[in-house]
Amino acid sequence: MKKVWLAAFACLTVVACNNDKADEKKLMDDILATHDKVMQAEDKAMTNKIVIDSLLKVDKFAPVDAVNQKEEFKTQSAKLSAADEAMENWMHKFDPEYKGKSHDDVMKYLAEQKKQIMHIDSLLNTSITQSTQVLSKYKKP
Repeated sequence: MKKVWLAAFACLTVVACNNDKADEKKLMDDILATHDKVMQAEDKAMTNKIVIDSLLKVDKFAPVDAVNQKEEFKTQSAKLSAADEAMENWMHKFDPEYKGKSHDDVMKYLAEQKKQIMHIDSLLNTSITQSTQVLSKYKKP
């Protein structure tokens, strides 16, 4: 009888471990999918930043709105830089190796990482939208 209970317990343990690994993998896959999306958006952000910085460098704004346009461009350049820097920092700190940690610790870590990458995604999308709008309003002198 003890052997039956021991075998049943062993089976339950294996099934529970498999579910834990599946949960960890699903959360990691979500993080990586968001990361890939952010990396694609980052290309657009850097393109906008290059255009904005170039326009700031030549400093040829329409005389009527020159001060306002210049300030808007500086603000957008800073926001794009901040979003890019947030992504860089996250990537440098992200540690996909979590051997030896409990399932709960891994899930907490991955949940926090997902929260951070989602925030970066939002930050990047907002800065792209705003900078694109500012660029679309740019009037050459």
